[in-house]
Amino acid sequence: MGEGVFLIENRADWMAYLARTDVIYAQEYLPIDRDMRIIIVGGKLVAGYWRLQGQDGFHNNVSRGGQVDLSPLHLAAVKLALDLAEALNLDHAGFDIAMVGDHPYVLEFNRLFGNTGLPDLHARVADAILAYILEQSDRDDDPQGPQRPQPPLPIAV
Repeated sequence: MGEGVFLIENRADWMAYLARTDVIYAQEYLPIDRDMRIIIVGGKLVAGYWRLQGQDGFHNNVSRGGQVDLSPLHLAAVKLALDLAEALNLDHAGFDIAMVGDHPYVLEFNRLFGNTGLPDLHARVADAILAYILEQSDRDDDPQGPQRPQPPLPIAV
């Protein structure tokens, strides 16, 4: 929800940030006015949208005033999200990715991400998770995955 995201423009901002946290999360400032929320479940793109900057001129989070834009997602960002999900073995994540020119930058990814960007997003994600679980339960090559019940063995008398 962008609650731990701060713009640090000078030493006073940095000192104020250090005073409020025990753990430092810092990243380069990117000259952007939007980013994308890209949702991947089971190696597939489930949904995605652009998040346009809110009134504060810094946060893109919908919960902080960012606006949803349904323009087509940048293909490089979608590919990066899919590749990361596969490489990191993530079967459910929301990726926040910004574009600077044609280069995608991962801001963060979460397994618990906001679903307020699209009216039916919660249902779409839930349906995708259920489909993925059922698909995985049909696999015979995953010894650690869900197992189908075995029929009882016949009993000889």
